[in-house]
Amino acid sequence: MTPTRATWLAVLTVGAVTAASAQTGPPSAPKSSPRPPGFAITPGPNEIYRGPPLPPDRPDPPPRPAISPPMERAPQLPPMSPRIGN
Repeated sequence: MTPTRATWLAVLTVGAVTAASAQTGPPSAPKSSPRPPGFAITPGPNEIYRGPPLPPDRPDPPPRPAISPPMERAPQLPPMSPRIGN
C-alpha cells in the first residue's frame, strides 16, 4: 500500500470514529426531585414606566467667548539678500 493510500485510510478511519462518537448523547443524570419555584419580585406599574434617574446637580459651565483671541504675530525676519546671477 502506498503512503498516500495509508494516509487517506487513516484520515477516513479517524473521521468515521469521530463522527460516530459525536452522535452519542451525554450520559443522563439521575432524575432529582423538582425544585420549588423561586419567588419572583414583580415590579409595580410605577417602577416600570419611571424612566432613568435624574442626573446629579452640577453647576453650569462658565461662558466661553464667541470669538477666539488673536494669534501672536510671527517674529519679523531680516530681508533676504538679493540673488546674484540666475
